[in-house]
Amino acid sequence: MTRSNDDAQNSSGSRCGGPLAQGPIVSVDLNLDLAERGARRSLGQPQPALRKSLAPAYDASADALQALAAVIDECVAQIAHNAIGLLDGDPALRAEHVHQLRVGIRRLRSGLRCFAGWAPQPVEADLDGLKALFTDLGACRDTDVLDSGVIADLARAGAPPVAWLAATSVNDPAALLRSEAMQHTLRQWMAWRWLLPSATQAEPGQAAAPAGEAARPSPALASPALHRHAERRLARWHQRLTAEARAFDELDEPAVHALRKRVKRQRYAVEFLAPLLRRRGTARYLAGLAALQDRMGELNDLFVARDRYQARLPDEPAAWFALGWLAARIEQARRAVQQDLLRLAELAPPRARR
Repeated sequence: MTRSNDDAQNSSGSRCGGPLAQGPIVSVDLNLDLAERGARRSLGQPQPALRKSLAPAYDASADALQALAAVIDECVAQIAHNAIGLLDGDPALRAEHVHQLRVGIRRLRSGLRCFAGWAPQPVEADLDGLKALFTDLGACRDTDVLDSGVIADLARAGAPPVAWLAATSVNDPAALLRSEAMQHTLRQWMAWRWLLPSATQAEPGQAAAPAGEAARPSPALASPALHRHAERRLARWHQRLTAEARAFDELDEPAVHALRKRVKRQRYAVEFLAPLLRRRGTARYLAGLAALQDRMGELNDLFVARDRYQARLPDEPAAWFALGWLAARIEQARRAVQQDLLRLAELAPPRARR
């Protein structure tokens, strides 16, 4: 159960932070070229493999611009490889490619937030296409989770079957990727990433320009300051998680959902900033975050399933069995999340290398 290049400047003359050119940027073809297909098949791999997240590669002496570039390259690679897998891969891995593609988008957005104020940022409009794809793929993901997990669990519990409405074309992830709007979004990101190295480095103590300003490139935070800022940001975000751990009983479902996003953000931030952090304590902290994220994902899947069964009640009274079963499972899952959250709160966030 599961998750190329433009001109160096756009028409307005702005770089990195400004809107991207509206005209054709580069032809983006998500199908594998013949050479790559041949190489895979020579190795006995007829289908594109799943691409899970990897650690971004940069040196501890990197400035914020170099580190952000490495983070973006890693996230885009995860997105692109799993997009190819959806279009040209094994149908049996469809749900996993959808999941990993969404993980790549989430990590990309988290990476940008992690480096906000330290390095150039795209304007909000440039994120809209990725947000839309993430949301649309979420509907596919929810269906996959229901089909492969909750329905099977309910059947084993003796639940009467419930009829489901046929999926519509909007739930076809391959069609989403082939759409003109999504191709344009992919071209935008390739162009923005290509422009990124044109930004300048900040002098010590100089703050980066606010995200969205297009008049000039935002400077990048130099290495010594980046280490200090990374430690402080992780500590501040950890304090927020600690406060919510203590008040977890009072959190309603929207608040729990927001907390889950912050847990993901913290985990991805630690992974992205790992070259700047002391190894001692970082691995343990990451393990706690990963366990908590998995537990919160299970709780979210139960919320999604409950809402789906709730919507079927007018036509399917048999859904009452599932709703009672899910209510008990949700209560158990909430308690498990709270325990993992409290355990994380007891850990110290990673410290920066000196």
